[in-house]
Amino acid sequence: MVCGIFSREEKDNLLQKRFVLVSIFGGSIALFGIIANAFLAVIFLSKKNFRHSPYFFLGFVALFDTLLDTVYVMLMSIPVLAEFFDIKKLYLIWISYARTTFLFGQVFKISSVLCLIHASLERYKLTKHWTFTG
Repeated sequence: MVCGIFSREEKDNLLQKRFVLVSIFGGSIALFGIIANAFLAVIFLSKKNFRHSPYFFLGFVALFDTLLDTVYVMLMSIPVLAEFFDIKKLYLIWISYARTTFLFGQVFKISSVLCLIHASLERYKLTKHWTFTG
């Protein structure tokens, strides 16, 4: 290795490590997150008794986390898969939607955090009301 230039064997070894960590390990965790958070979002947002409870905003947190996990798969796993299996068409498709998907990922992160803050403030207000007026 001279001046940061890798040999072919080092590049292949690095690509294999990236494939295992990002696509297989990270992709499987993201897939589990998509399934689990979608299930929670359906429960919290569709059941009538949860709509008027402090758990309502947690449904939106689960929804935004589902979308964020989907963005992870679209932004991180796809280019590694395209490089590992040498699928140039997939990489070109990724380039066409990466910018927009990154923007939506930032929006989903901020929305999830704001929903958590709102749920915390609502829970604090409810607890404060019952603690001091009890």
